Amino acid sequence: MKFETFIDSKWNNYWVKEGTLNIYVRKTPAIFKAKWGDFQLASLSNDRPGNGDLRRFLSKWEKHYQFYVENVLNPRLEVFLLGRSYVAVNEKVCLKPWPPCMLGPDPSTIADLFHIVQDYHNGEPHD
Repeated sequence: MKFETFIDSKWNNYWVKEGTLNIYVRKTPAIFKAKWGDFQLASLSNDRPGNGDLRRFLSKWEKHYQFYVENVLNPRLEVFLLGRSYVAVNEKVCLKPWPPCMLGPDPSTIADLFHIVQDYHNGEPHD
């Protein structure tokens, strides 16, 4: 199932497929949206890491939804998400830090930014 289909489905969690990217997604209950965004990306796997499927997925959907990425174990993924204005939101417990969980930007505050960046990458001028 694609993410677009999952959004309005009866399912609260599901493995969605976008290109070669598989994402285990959960719909966040309304009372937790301020803490965990609209959807939780609980697990990511890709048959061809680094091929741009995650970037394309986020570029399409971050305009409309806020994502919470659980337990980022891959340092490359952490750097990628930080570059997209995600922030680590979990506390470090005891003396061992937990893997970071990262919350994406609120789409209501970044819609214009995405438009400007997209125009830039398409080589189109922007006011």
